Amino acid sequence: MKTIRCNIHLESFDIKAANDLSKDSLKLSGEYTFKYDYPLSNNAAFKHKLTNKMTAANILLTAKNDYARIYNEEDTATKVKPGLIPGMLNRNETDGPYGIWGHSIGDLFFEGIKINEKKKEITFDIGS
Repeated sequence: MKTIRCNIHLESFDIKAANDLSKDSLKLSGEYTFKYDYPLSNNAAFKHKLTNKMTAANILLTAKNDYARIYNEEDTATKVKPGLIPGMLNRNETDGPYGIWGHSIGDLFFEGIKINEKKKEITFDIGS
């Protein structure tokens, strides 16, 4: 398994500003499953076709878009208002398809990318 360390704010990530993560191709190709578990009660997984020219920055941009999708789908489907827990800075737990708890998308940071080439899976270390 290959691990790439980083410390990048998820919501404001800009591929043009990720110079050191944009330099080298990861030499991955084919369909990979991107898996997400934080801050989700129900894990999410999306398939993406990768080309051998893609860099770590391309992977992070794809993940940023997946997180935007997760939060949008959750907020559309939930019956619970996704505001903050009264008296706290944490997001209400919602009852949509992912069960987001504790953190708004603006709280999240990419801390690492884990690539399993055998299983064709990519997971992320996400911090807040």
